Amino acid sequence: MAVEEVSLLRSSKLAEGMAVVKVVGGVPVLLLRHEGKPRAYVAVCPHKYYALCSMRVVDGYIECPGHGERFKAEDGSPTRGISTQPLTRIEAFEREGRVYIRADFAKLAAMLASETAKR
Repeated sequence: MAVEEVSLLRSSKLAEGMAVVKVVGGVPVLLLRHEGKPRAYVAVCPHKYYALCSMRVVDGYIECPGHGERFKAEDGSPTRGISTQPLTRIEAFEREGRVYIRADFAKLAAMLASETAKR
């Protein structure tokens, strides 16, 4: 398994407070801009593995459609106590006008498959 760097979109397409979901290597990735910085998370709630598909961040929070847990956009930490785990963070950065993410996507996909099989 190897770390890969993937360009997802032009920086201008990721406005403050907006979010997009892309699938990379079988991993759903929630990409957003918060406080001017791109941030990325595995787009699956760690509580019951609901898909996080919201296209915007409300008041600095990502909300799970399953049970309403809210995660801080800045670090993925849960705020309501429904989930005991934060969102899985993926490195996100900008270079030459594009937003990139960097991760071991095979490892993340295996982790998701393992965890969802337990449910």
